[in-house]
Amino acid sequence: MEPEKPQIALARIDGLLNRVFAIGVLILTFDVAQNAFRQIDYLNPFWFWGTFSALIVSIGGLVFSTFFSGKSSYWFRAVVLVTLFTLLTWGFQMRNDVALPTDYKPWIWWALGYALVAAVGAWAKEWVYVSLIFGPAIWILVVTTPSGGSASLFTAIQDSLYTFFFSLAISLLVLELKDRAIKLDSENDLVLQSSLERVRLEAIRIERAHINSMLIDKSISTLNVAANALTSKQKSVAVEMARDAISHLEGEMSRGATPPDSFGSKAILTPLVNAIYNRSPDWKVTVKGETELQLSYHLATGIYEATILAVNNSLAHAPAATVRKVNINLRNRGLKIVVHDNGGGFRMSSVHKTALGVRWTIFRRLASVGVKAKLDTSLGKGTTWIFEWYP
Repeated sequence: MEPEKPQIALARIDGLLNRVFAIGVLILTFDVAQNAFRQIDYLNPFWFWGTFSALIVSIGGLVFSTFFSGKSSYWFRAVVLVTLFTLLTWGFQMRNDVALPTDYKPWIWWALGYALVAAVGAWAKEWVYVSLIFGPAIWILVVTTPSGGSASLFTAIQDSLYTFFFSLAISLLVLELKDRAIKLDSENDLVLQSSLERVRLEAIRIERAHINSMLIDKSISTLNVAANALTSKQKSVAVEMARDAISHLEGEMSRGATPPDSFGSKAILTPLVNAIYNRSPDWKVTVKGETELQLSYHLATGIYEATILAVNNSLAHAPAATVRKVNINLRNRGLKIVVHDNGGGFRMSSVHKTALGVRWTIFRRLASVGVKAKLDTSLGKGTTWIFEWYP
């Protein structure tokens, strides 16, 4: 199974924007609550407390998930749907035995703007545009009715256009940032895939060179035996050796057009070590073991990519580290790679999940090819990545 492509830039942009939005919504909700409680004498208690409580719970879930769980799309949807539902049921929200003031404006107005922006985090782009149009249109229908304050059509359209353009401007900005992040991830993936393809070709070249040297040795040995064959038995042995050599040559020629889907583990070590040193000469790389393991293409490229991502992460987030080590251990029972630095490290609990793009990428991609990944880090004790694969 092909490993999942990473979306590191998108995850980081999403995490940042979600946190900014959550803080903004939390602040604006105090304004919503203030206006709602001012109007409580005009409202039906059952409908008001039901919809208002649902909105508060949705916003609370959004804030909590954004800062602690990293899975906030459902709460974004909840904010949008609760706001639109409140608008659609506004006729039930009002008491019939009270007269509304002339300047009355439903309290849900103060939630409509950020609810429409929340659609960006809730659905795909097409549904964002639907929400941006649908919300202001409903507002016009609500505020021109007696239960909505009997506003003039001009005033209702003016308010709707204000909400529409405000929400549209912010939504387009967020969508543009996300599109740029997606393009950056795509470009990074192309660069990485190009690098991995060079590794694959280099591994194939090394393996072929090894096989060719064995074939040449076999051919030379066959010629020597044939040249020195005097007896019928010696000639018979030379014939069998010639047939065997020809068979191996034909086999090698037949597979020459289609590169193999797997190759030896040692073939990937040279380009991997070179790639690490190319990023920084400060790395100390140690390779232990003489075992030759057969790795599939996706497994080999997954391990290569994970190691390079861990190396890049160390260089980016621990610039003051004085020790940077990569230990590669080839054993009969598997392969183990340890990437370590003595930088500042960090507390896992204090880092938002979407901010750990490298961790997300490594864990997800390596798990798909049967590799166990572990991250060991804490403040002041550096960071260590461990990748283990057992056939």
